[in-house]
Amino acid sequence: MHKPLGKRVLTTVLMLSAFLTLGACSGGLDEEGQPLTIEQSEQLAAARFALGNGGVFTATVATGESDSIDRIATELTVDPVRLVAWGTLARGPSDMAVAEEVYLTETALAVMRDGRWQVQEQGQLLEQLRIVFALVTDRPENAQLLRQSDARYLGTSDLDDVEMSVFLLPTLDGSDGVSRLWLDPDGSIGRLDSGDDRFVIRVGGRAPTDEPVDAPIAGAGSDTA
Repeated sequence: MHKPLGKRVLTTVLMLSAFLTLGACSGGLDEEGQPLTIEQSEQLAAARFALGNGGVFTATVATGESDSIDRIATELTVDPVRLVAWGTLARGPSDMAVAEEVYLTETALAVMRDGRWQVQEQGQLLEQLRIVFALVTDRPENAQLLRQSDARYLGTSDLDDVEMSVFLLPTLDGSDGVSRLWLDPDGSIGRLDSGDDRFVIRVGGRAPTDEPVDAPIAGAGSDTA
């Protein structure tokens, strides 16, 4: 199992606020929220650990409206042990978007173009996509500390006809959190978002795909044939 992510993961989750301003809560959710109960804090504390220990999973990362030219929709298979992901990335309106093969690590994003991997180690797209790794950790969080944080229970909302419990995630400094985590009745993660629909990660819904055999290794810093 990979080494603990700790504050590095929390910082990654908080990157959402750097990209997007706080949006209105979904209908039926309490904008202010309520303090976590003991049961809720234990459920929230175990959620990312459970996903990280459940094997390879799929996730969709989407930014922007479906008809926007700035829209990006990435369908990934995520390995939570090695912290790598692969799949396709489509840019532009959903009915016109062209998909590219991509490979993602914590430090680099590679896109397959003209038969070769083009690797970048910085940029907003990389910062956004690697938030998918914030969905997992190799140990449960501290439920008592979560209850003492600014994490809040916002209520329930339907996601694909399943009633989900929605939580406002804690921040490092206790100020103006925006990131929300949606858990199903079993405590499994269904969605992470920026407080609205402008940045959304959905978990599951598709079968995992095979990892590219010629994928760049973690930390690759130059084009790979």
